[in-house]
Amino acid sequence: LPEEIGQLTALVQLTLAPGRVGGPIPGSAIGRLKNLQNLGLSHNLMTGTIPTTLGGLKRLQMLDLSFNRLSGAVPGELSGLPALLTLRLAHNRLTGSLPASFRGAARLDHVDAKRNSLEGPLPEFPGSLTYLDLSRNRLSGPLARSVSGLNQLTYLDLGDNQLSGRVPPGLFSAPLSALVLRHNALSGPLPADLTNCRSLKTLNLSSNAFSGTFFREDSSNSSSNDLSASWPGLEALDLSVNDFSGPIPSSLARLASLATLHLQGNNF
Repeated sequence: LPEEIGQLTALVQLTLAPGRVGGPIPGSAIGRLKNLQNLGLSHNLMTGTIPTTLGGLKRLQMLDLSFNRLSGAVPGELSGLPALLTLRLAHNRLTGSLPASFRGAARLDHVDAKRNSLEGPLPEFPGSLTYLDLSRNRLSGPLARSVSGLNQLTYLDLGDNQLSGRVPPGLFSAPLSALVLRHNALSGPLPADLTNCRSLKTLNLSSNAFSGTFFREDSSNSSSNDLSASWPGLEALDLSVNDFSGPIPSSLARLASLATLHLQGNNF
């Protein structure tokens, strides 16, 4: 991208995706585009780091730098963009810790930074978030600080990281359609509100250290404690390679939409 692009100061949208654009992002030039609302440079060959000057684009609503060869850390300046709705950084070579909090981006709705080499703890996110995918990184630490209060989440994938501790109570009060926590070091029993999420279609908790009874059925009142009533649209359930015990719930057989079921590697 040439430095001269910074002369287009009335520009509202800049999209070059997909393409064959290489080299670094010209931070000083892009930083002068104060009217920019959408910046889409995904599916290119861009290298170097994410410029900190992007944090000065106070009208920016969408930033998509995914599917490039960008390296280095995610600038903390991005976490305070007041108009930002969508942040896509997936499929790059990003390293280091994420900013501690994105709550300065109070309207943030969609974050996708999967398939990088990000490490350290999960950030705090604003309650407006509905989509979060940080899978296939090296993130560590507990879930609670990050996902507590995210009551509008519909999609959460934190799989293939190094997260530990317990799943916090309240996570299943969100209208989740997909929850993927596979291949971490999460442990302990699952929260009692596990079955509150009636919109769930995909639940993957495989390859962790979860224990206890996955679901306890009440034989005296099966209609009030039935997986088919709790998750009427569940299509995929993977609990494999954990330490769950007790009986396999008979109401699994009444999940009419269930197409994939993995229970191996437990103590059922």
